[in-house]
Amino acid sequence: MKSFQRSHPSSLFIYFVINLILVMIQSHPVIVIVQFISILLLTKDLKKYDLIILLLITISNPLFVHRGNTILFSFITLESLIYGLIFGLKVINMLILFRLMNKVLHSEHYIYLFSNRFPTLGLLISMIFFLIPRFIEHYQIINTCQKQFYEGHMIQRLLNTFSIEVTWAFETSLDMLNSMKARFYGKHKRTYFHLFVFRNKDMIHIIVMICIGIICFISYMIRWSHFYYYPTMILDIFNLIDYINILLYILMITLPMLWEVKE
Repeated sequence: MKSFQRSHPSSLFIYFVINLILVMIQSHPVIVIVQFISILLLTKDLKKYDLIILLLITISNPLFVHRGNTILFSFITLESLIYGLIFGLKVINMLILFRLMNKVLHSEHYIYLFSNRFPTLGLLISMIFFLIPRFIEHYQIINTCQKQFYEGHMIQRLLNTFSIEVTWAFETSLDMLNSMKARFYGKHKRTYFHLFVFRNKDMIHIIVMICIGIICFISYMIRWSHFYYYPTMILDIFNLIDYINILLYILMITLPMLWEVKE
């Protein structure tokens, strides 16, 4: 998705905001499954721990929620099992989108987007997305060293690793904050060097995304928000407008693929 990654930061940010909102508010099983398939077609980024999370959520929901009229066995109901599966898919959709967002949007993108109006927010978001991957990488290094050179109990070794990680995270954050404070970040209106150019195609992309996003949100409010899992699931017969809405949901997620083909 090189063409997608070369888009303007505002276009990229709007794409992720719209899709994350549509994924979070949606609960209809058909749309959630469609979103899951579309995200996989776009990213091809399904991890093993995604499947583990999906399995845990699917199994845990019927163990704690006993609502539903269709009893499979004992206190397990079909409705609670399906709800756990769909909710798990929603979580996986958000995780994959956040991973893609972390790959596409970098710290300079957030500073560019928020530095003029909300400098503190831009710096905070930039630090979060900058520190999380470094935190994971640093944890793997420290954990490997602890296993090789520390002969204590596993729990004590993990506590030591966690303590080192927390200390390192605080020190890194303070160093970054002090560095930005020394440069008077956010105190005065100032410019900085960047290579972002807002082109006509970026404006077209933004207009298309906003229009599709509004239509999807309206269709959710009118049609898809009135679905209930308990006490009994009832799937209405789809009409032509429903199929058009589903195609719009697919289009909203797979727009980067279309931009890539056009490029």
